[in-house]
Amino acid sequence: MPEQYEQIEPAFYHIPSADIPSANVNEVSVRVMIGEAYGVKSPVPTLSETLYVEAQLDSAQELTLPTTEELAVYIVSGRLNSEGKELAARTLAVLKTEAHPVITAQEPSHIVIIGGNALGNRFINWNFVSSNKERIEQARKDWQNQRFDKVVGDEDEFIPLP
Repeated sequence: MPEQYEQIEPAFYHIPSADIPSANVNEVSVRVMIGEAYGVKSPVPTLSETLYVEAQLDSAQELTLPTTEELAVYIVSGRLNSEGKELAARTLAVLKTEAHPVITAQEPSHIVIIGGNALGNRFINWNFVSSNKERIEQARKDWQNQRFDKVVGDEDEFIPLP
């Protein structure tokens, strides 16, 4: 979250899978889950420029990646080549964003493209993320004292802090 939205009320949005837009980019099948890319825009609401795109590439297919401040590709399965470097399955590669990076599938590949605007420094402790360490410490205390709302359908189990 951008810092100005860190303290807003939580929200949940259900978007049916049929409403997630897809496109064919040079014969590569892509689905834009979050954000805007390849001429289509996802209906998923966001508070900052965020990108989450799924793509299926056949062997030897190329895909030019969208431009964002921060950009990465996760190879779910298959093998890619980017700027002369081989990227294996179950690898997250952070890419340079100055030019439009091009990836080439070395075999049939399922990938996820993630990125968006830089959010600045964040602190992480277990499931808590904030730009403010004191907020994380308060969240830890609130968790220990079970001040968080229970998950509907899972009210009985309490997972202690690690």
